[in-house]
Amino acid sequence: EDADTAEQLGRSCGTYATYVQQNMTIAVGTGILEIIVPEENTSGNENSICVLFRADNCDILITGDRDIAGEKQLLQQVALPDLEILVAGHHGSKYSTSIELLEATTPEYVFVSAGKDNPYGHPPLALVISFRKITCCGFLSSCCEQPFQQLLLSFLQLPLCS
Repeated sequence: EDADTAEQLGRSCGTYATYVQQNMTIAVGTGILEIIVPEENTSGNENSICVLFRADNCDILITGDRDIAGEKQLLQQVALPDLEILVAGHHGSKYSTSIELLEATTPEYVFVSAGKDNPYGHPPLALVISFRKITCCGFLSSCCEQPFQQLLLSFLQLPLCS
């Protein structure tokens, strides 16, 4: 019933909605968007779908809210390329974006979607150190007015965002 409702709503807006139940690929310009569904149907964050965009010189991976166990499953399920961009899992939580995932994909950039003054302390310093060991650069999505964020950015050798 929910699937029918989402599909009907999509059609009424001139687009479509679908529920992904197995891996699928979608051509996007000159690239390919791969939707990766977990092999095991679990009820936690490891059940997040992943999105891998592959183009000529740009591979981007979004792991959603997968935790380290979900990332391990992903590494066993799919041959991942060296990445230009990795979006850190679960907003940069200490329970995701494992060193194994970083070493397997060697991203040039890691984006962390964590808001300014977030109550969870994302990303923790240990995770940022892992980013720095593996990647050449890194980015935070929030503005950098907090001293801790300034420390992180100086550690990453990035200019302060405006």
